Amino acid sequence: PSHYAPEQLVADVAQVLEQLAPGADVVGASMGGQIALRAAAAGVAMRRLVLVDVPPRAPANVVDRRSVFGTPKVYASREEALRRFRVVPSDTRAPASTLAQIAQHSIRPLGDGRYGLKFDHRMFDAPAVEPPADMLDHVRVPVLLLRGESSDILDAETAYAMARRLVDCRLVTIPAAGHHIFLDNQVAFVEAVKDFLRAKED
Repeated sequence: PSHYAPEQLVADVAQVLEQLAPGADVVGASMGGQIALRAAAAGVAMRRLVLVDVPPRAPANVVDRRSVFGTPKVYASREEALRRFRVVPSDTRAPASTLAQIAQHSIRPLGDGRYGLKFDHRMFDAPAVEPPADMLDHVRVPVLLLRGESSDILDAETAYAMARRLVDCRLVTIPAAGHHIFLDNQVAFVEAVKDFLRAKED
């Protein structure tokens, strides 16, 4: 009722995989990737894991942005909500048409003529919970770690350290991309994921 603990989100992932897709490949980006990483470390059954610009813990600039997410955004009209929609971080190479399409699916009516964003701001009410220091050592599935070349969330040093700690990890830096890899360089993103899955099938 008050906030979402990481353990609750990991349990959700475990239930989805167990009931709908046992042994599936899991792709997680940003916060979703952090939850997927925690799930893999906890032994949740998955075949392979793709982490899209995911550090093992939130860097300081992400913690600073929690206040941005924690305050509900309310707009007087649908048009205003669409006009003011932004991705966070805002630095992206995504075409305006792509961002406009995302915006169309990211707002909802509040029932009083106004509009808000389609997520529960209470996710950010609780303080950030640090993962266990040895979390990476418990991941036993093959991992593809994708890093955006100009990402301000996952720096190169952290990415290399993660790749060394994980038992079976392929690190790929995606050029011409920041944190929003799948928006900034869609072709390179898809090819990297396909190459990883094909190689592991072989």
